[in-house]
Amino acid sequence: MKMFFVKKYILAVLIFVSTALLGTLTLVYNENAIKYDARKIFDSGSKYESLKGKIENIGENNKIIDEAIRKNIFGKYELAELYGGVQRLILKSEMQSFAFIKDNRGYVYNGAFYVDKDENIFEYARRIGRLKEHMEEKQGRALFVSYPEKSWIAKDYESGLPIRDYGYVQDELLAGIMKNRGDYLDLRTAFDKMGVDKEHIYYKTDRRMTTYGSFKVFQAIVAEIDRRYGVNLDPDGTYTEIYNYAVEVYPDIFLGDMATASGRVFFGTDDLEIYNSEIKEEFIWHYIDDKGRSFVKSGNKNILLEKNYIESNKLFNNIYSSNLMKVFLNKYNQWDKIVNVKNPDGPKILCVRDESFSQVAMFLAPLCSEIQLISPATGDIDVEDYIEENDFDYVIVAFTAGHISDDYFDFFES
Repeated sequence: MKMFFVKKYILAVLIFVSTALLGTLTLVYNENAIKYDARKIFDSGSKYESLKGKIENIGENNKIIDEAIRKNIFGKYELAELYGGVQRLILKSEMQSFAFIKDNRGYVYNGAFYVDKDENIFEYARRIGRLKEHMEEKQGRALFVSYPEKSWIAKDYESGLPIRDYGYVQDELLAGIMKNRGDYLDLRTAFDKMGVDKEHIYYKTDRRMTTYGSFKVFQAIVAEIDRRYGVNLDPDGTYTEIYNYAVEVYPDIFLGDMATASGRVFFGTDDLEIYNSEIKEEFIWHYIDDKGRSFVKSGNKNILLEKNYIESNKLFNNIYSSNLMKVFLNKYNQWDKIVNVKNPDGPKILCVRDESFSQVAMFLAPLCSEIQLISPATGDIDVEDYIEENDFDYVIVAFTAGHISDDYFDFFES
């Protein structure tokens, strides 16, 4: 019995010494980085206008400092890789208490033992119906594009693992939209009809679609608009035929946001692809980023790509930042407007979207005279007022099934 407690004491001492050593190394080697990150959080829209305010909110300040320290733990990524390697050796298929599930093909999914259903689903459907009525009064059209969650492609995983599935929520919303006579595109059905290769529409380590997947969404939207509204957006197939693009591949460079906490040893990495068209184009891109800063760029389609993030991601630690999606339209701005200088007679489109739509908008841009994007969950733009104040030929509302909530359907409430 005595030896049992001796082992416990030794283990406790080892844990204490290891923690103290890690804390010391973090403060010694990453002191400046911790100060920089803490100061950056303090300075960005600080809530406290006076020293008194800072003292009264010392609990909040401690949280900020704690966040900065956690971000800069010494050897953070190497420790994550070590932990992931151990988990792989013991053949685990889940990580972080079932927060993430990996199937036998290497695809990672969000885990959940149950999915909360928003009680306002049918109200959101009514809002899509009201949007359609409003657009028709303005001689325009409104289309809801329903993205499936990544769980839609799930297969080949251990029985009993709790993969989060919003499929039934998506079905209820679309049934409600149909009842309210709204126009919608269910990408699950469209992809099945198109014979889309499900193995390649999602990144293995991220919840978002690949460039191939986004291109297929673009094809499906163009085909649906043509079919429903009797138009022909791309009569020669110049932009909707995939063989008209040269594919630029960056192998094993992307570690998605589902895998950054546990590393690439356990989850692996993804390739990044960029589709390049040889057609000469000219755009003017206005945008307000997620921090409220305004920018304007002009030039060919390359201005819509932020390739500097690709070079940055080649550095070992930078792959964990998950910023590589910023390559495409800076990932997720509050507002974008892309003016196509060479197609002034094309349609004018507004996209009310989540972050999954950035690459799709890049493919749509050459077919439009102007395409604008609003992100209701991140910006302060009132969607209903914006539609009323501007004239659009089409309004596309595009959300993944996991974003069926009031934060995104914040328009035409009555």
